[in-house]
Amino acid sequence: MWSLPTINGEKYAWVEPTDDAISYIAENLRDADRREVDATIGNTEYAAAMRMSVQMSRSALVAVSVFGEPIAVFGVSTTSLVHNIGSPWFLATPRVSLHRRALIQKTFAYTEAMLDQYARLENHVDVRNTASIAWLRRIGFTIDPPAPFGARQQPFHKFWRVRTPCAFPH
Repeated sequence: MWSLPTINGEKYAWVEPTDDAISYIAENLRDADRREVDATIGNTEYAAAMRMSVQMSRSALVAVSVFGEPIAVFGVSTTSLVHNIGSPWFLATPRVSLHRRALIQKTFAYTEAMLDQYARLENHVDVRNTASIAWLRRIGFTIDPPAPFGARQQPFHKFWRVRTPCAFPH
């Protein structure tokens, strides 16, 4: 079974998700992530939605600060075996902004690891979630124009990135 590598930084570590970590992140979720989850699934059962996302993911990790505080959870699920498409997702507490630079570097590395497994990565982001949209652009995703999406049919951007073919055969 494939799983994301644990790429630890100086101020945090990536660990396997626990029920306590998911509950903590859900209780302290960023406002933009709260709005996005509600618009996507049509309710505010954040912990239940996060647990379902972890369970449906091929791999998922939690970022924990050096003080033991869970600050983010993310993963990737397979949405098409035929077309080899993965769907990355990321939810966080406001404390994630304290680690912005380091996390951008690590999420870029994680995106590359996902693209080693999938030909294409794609998902949707709420147009109101401007911080996530900027983050996605910084790590190389293309952002499509908004269109209705999710349970509430709110405007979302589809974001995607494809594997770059290797120029040299192995």
